[in-house]
Amino acid sequence: MIRAFLTALIASLATNASAEIFRCEGDTPSWRLDLTGDNATLQMIERLDLKLTQSTTAEGRDWPRAFTLESKRDTTIALIELGRCRTSRGVGPLRAHVMTQSGDAPILLTGCCWPVQ
Repeated sequence: MIRAFLTALIASLATNASAEIFRCEGDTPSWRLDLTGDNATLQMIERLDLKLTQSTTAEGRDWPRAFTLESKRDTTIALIELGRCRTSRGVGPLRAHVMTQSGDAPILLTGCCWPVQ
């Protein structure tokens, strides 16, 4: 039953790739990314408010989706792809990879995303 639900959800996401409202999170370290149209917030140790400056997909495909997010001092790239994953919140229908930095140190975060409607 859960498998059928996730399969239907992923199929609907694949046909509605324009939906760019996601809640993403991961556990190690704990982080959360809320992507809401033209704006985003990344919460790790502190909250970072970001603007969506670019969105793209793989050549000739709807997925994966890449988002370039910028603030006055930071740039963050979020890559969201179809595929189940697990966090402490549960099983998500989308995998997330978020590349950002803390000062000069690069950080790669992994986790799950859920579409928000």
